[in-house]
Amino acid sequence: IDAPAELKVLLTRYLDLARLAQLRDDEALDDTEWRRLTAAAPAQARELLQTEGYFEPQITVQREPGLPVRVKLSVAPGPRVKVSTLNVQVQGPLADQVAADDAAARQLNLDLQHRGPLHPGLSFRNATWGETKLQWLTTLRAAGYAAARLGQSTARVDVASGSVTLDGEVQSGPLF
Repeated sequence: IDAPAELKVLLTRYLDLARLAQLRDDEALDDTEWRRLTAAAPAQARELLQTEGYFEPQITVQREPGLPVRVKLSVAPGPRVKVSTLNVQVQGPLADQVAADDAAARQLNLDLQHRGPLHPGLSFRNATWGETKLQWLTTLRAAGYAAARLGQSTARVDVASGSVTLDGEVQSGPLF
């Protein structure tokens, strides 16, 4: 795998084609299976790279003739998308308290907007998006909303502008 170091680790760990290096000699694949895995590798690599925020990678796969079978996957990841907007909407009793102009509820709602490691201007990573949503829940639960849970969340990527808009919803549940 010819790719930047952090992406090489990701691809080596999860790409089906790369994991073949771990097969024992008595587990050899036939030519049909090699062709299938080689053909599937670019799409699978693209999906893995998207989890790291790369939505325009250039991926090539070359199978060298002869035995043992050798396949080279080359990756030029392209630009990483950046977060343009991050919105969190609160539903449930906390939202009702915010609407009733409760100062503590307004402050908690404001705190949620700034929780988590992902903010506008930063590079998008799916793992960081997940961590941000978890921190929203942690914040609510620490404030007494022990039944808080995640609602819907979306990541809308605009490849042309290199940006992603993130929207999340949390259901506060009652204040305990």
